[in-house]
Amino acid sequence: MSGDFYWTKESEDHIAIVAADCTGHGVPGAFVSMLGMAFLNEISVEIKEVKAIKNKIDEITLNLKSRMFSPCCFVLI
Repeated sequence: MSGDFYWTKESEDHIAIVAADCTGHGVPGAFVSMLGMAFLNEISVEIKEVKAIKNKIDEITLNLKSRMFSPCCFVLI
C-alpha cells in the first residue's frame, strides 16, 4: 500500500493525467489516495471539460490550504 496513484481522463481535444503522491505511508497514504481518486472521479462526472476539471481541483486545493492554516480544526467542502 502506498500514497501514490495516477488518474487519467480523456475528452475530445485534451487528456488529463494526474500523478499524485499523497502524504503518508501504508494505510493512511492508501486511504488518502482512495479519497483523491474518488474526488477526481466525482469531479469528472460533473464537469466534462478537462480545463474545468483542473480549475475545480485548483479551487479545492486553495480551499483546503486556507482551512488547514485557519484556527478551525474541521475542513468542510
